[in-house]
Amino acid sequence: MFTANRDLAIFTPDLDAAHDFYAGVMGLHCTERSATMLAFESGPLCLYVLRSESPQGFTPSFDVPDAAAARARLLSAGCEALADGDGPGHFRDPFGFVFDVMERA
Repeated sequence: MFTANRDLAIFTPDLDAAHDFYAGVMGLHCTERSATMLAFESGPLCLYVLRSESPQGFTPSFDVPDAAAARARLLSAGCEALADGDGPGHFRDPFGFVFDVMERA
């Protein structure tokens, strides 16, 4: 039901500094930029840098064909939903790890 994808998210309070580092120092190609997110092509991974006042390491991402069913399954297994709504989002598993769930065919 869950399939790992090529998306990886990290968090920082300073997107401008993150852009300068990942694009300028590391030479990654920025494919998307907004007030809350940067996306970089980095070979086999797509690196997302998200604005957050509390950086928390990195977040792996999983694809599911049905976000509502995945959410129900995760919640019934003791996961904590970290985003509002009934669809995809971030979850904390029973071991304290955070991951992202995306609905994709």
